[in-house]
Order: sequence, then C-alpha cells, then structure tokens
Amino acid sequence: MSAQLLSDRVDTLAFPDYDQLRQNGWTVATVAGAYCVAWRGSEETVLQWGGGMWHQVSTRAERAA
Repeated sequence: MSAQLLSDRVDTLAFPDYDQLRQNGWTVATVAGAYCVAWRGSEETVLQWGGGMWHQVSTRAERAA
C-alpha cells in the first residue's frame, strides 16, 4: 500500500477541475488561467479556482423581455 504525499495532493488541487462544473450543470464557455466563464440556464458566472474548489466572482442573469 502506498501513502499519498501531501505534495501530490497540493499538485492535484492546483489544476482547475472543469468536470466538477459540468457535473453540476454548468457549460464552460471561456477559460483564462484560474478563471472561467460558465453558463447554467440564463445565468452567466465568472468563477475562480482556488484551494481545490470553485469560487464565484460575479454573476448575471438574462432577463426575459
């Protein structure tokens, strides 16, 4: 049995997990480093990857006419 090193864990957290967004109903539109723009329904959101999770930076929703 091998033990997972802390450095291995930190390395995997450093890379954004876009599948996490897709599994929660988001469509990833644009990616720039740790940031991405994603859509879910009429909601457009800017998200930032940090600490192994996504953080919402800003959001807007289209309004029905």
